Amino acid sequence: MDHKLPNYRRSEIDNLFHDLFGYYPNKEGQSYELIVSAVLKILYPEQKIM
Repeated sequence: MDHKLPNYRRSEIDNLFHDLFGYYPNKEGQSYELIVSAVLKILYPEQKIM
């Protein structure tokens, strides 16, 4: 994974993602998508979360 700063303007969600996982995703908006996916998997472990 790429551990350098992203080339997009970071949001509070991006900073939260970095605090939780230790890196910034490559694409803008991906932090939100990955956090939501993780929460949904915790809430509904029997479901397939994409």
